[in-house]
Amino acid sequence: MEINIISVIEDRLPDLTRAQRKIGEAILFNPKRFVGLSMHEIAVEVGTSEPTVVRFSREFGMSGLKELRIALAMSVGLGEVGESKWQELSHDDKTLILADQKLAIAREAANLVETDGAIFLDSGSTVRQLAKFLHNANPLTIMTTSLPVLLELQGSSQHKLMLSGGNFRRDSLSLTGRLAETAISDLVFDTAYIGADSIDLDHGLSTFSENEAHLTSAVIRSARRVVVLADVSKFGAARLQRICSFDNVDVIVTSAEVPDEILGRLKDKGVRVILSNFSTVAK
Repeated sequence: MEINIISVIEDRLPDLTRAQRKIGEAILFNPKRFVGLSMHEIAVEVGTSEPTVVRFSREFGMSGLKELRIALAMSVGLGEVGESKWQELSHDDKTLILADQKLAIAREAANLVETDGAIFLDSGSTVRQLAKFLHNANPLTIMTTSLPVLLELQGSSQHKLMLSGGNFRRDSLSLTGRLAETAISDLVFDTAYIGADSIDLDHGLSTFSENEAHLTSAVIRSARRVVVLADVSKFGAARLQRICSFDNVDVIVTSAEVPDEILGRLKDKGVRVILSNFSTVAK
């Protein structure tokens, strides 16, 4: 069972020191924003020292701020369906969480594009980062349902860009629905680069949105190869809408922060795992 570190902090807040309470209150006020702050920014904002931020992290069993940020990111969205105050994040909020990891994962995934001619890019925040590494890639036919991906690549004239029709989904700035599924089902992609709200070792890939699950399933059926881009926060309890099992996944590109036990089980399921190192792009 996953532990919601946000709820743990809320329960233990009265027992913390005054300085630590300030940090806890900042987390509870806006946990999504806190994840994107540096240690210096946290210390300045709450009026404490950087060592106090480290001690706060260790108070909750973390080795430091990095591990605390990962735990917070994994807790955003936990809770009973329909009742959690930390449900699906907006596209902009998702982009902020573990941004360094997402960028490193996207850069690693860009190496896989070299063998592709026609690809699909979904609306996930990490896949959006992948688009940034395709500006100088060899000519590709790229289909997407994501408006940010389309805008990111609009100046790359060597690529043929295709945008599906469909209903506009504000949370992800993307197109979904039957029109999008129909457009995708008539095509064949060398590779589909997709994300997921959750990767559960027993239930596979899942998401919050029914429309998103249906659409991604259609993409998977139209692709010769499926590559999943996922930071460490995505490994946890399944969300309501299942996308697919691991039988449909060829490659998962993730970060070295994923526990070895999870990596081993993914490999046992026949999934190729590629690890990135965000420290090389965190400057």
